[in-house]
Amino acid sequence: MAVFESIQRVPRHAELNPEVVDVLGLEPVTPCIGAQVGRVSMASSLNADVVEALSQALVEYKVLFFRDQDITREQHVAFAEHFGELEVHPFTQNLDDYPQIIRLHNDEHTKPGATALWHSD
Repeated sequence: MAVFESIQRVPRHAELNPEVVDVLGLEPVTPCIGAQVGRVSMASSLNADVVEALSQALVEYKVLFFRDQDITREQHVAFAEHFGELEVHPFTQNLDDYPQIIRLHNDEHTKPGATALWHSD
């Protein structure tokens, strides 16, 4: 219990410039990992300052959540390309028109629990 209590005392946004926090609208999800990004639309073209702020936030929080984003596959790929070249994985089921996007789903044609085994960093 003492370890958890000490973790909760870690200041929010400990390593980030306050301007980064404000520009992105960051809200930590847990005391240890993850933050919600409230002021960035994945459908929009991002300027270099926002991309840099997102990169800094990712290093700080390890996971970023973009809630309620209604984006197309083209917008998804364009957003991801801001952070580097996208990999086309040779051993996964990719989308035909967007090989950079891996198909993950659970339905009647998927072995039970198959998507629970997949993970990517």
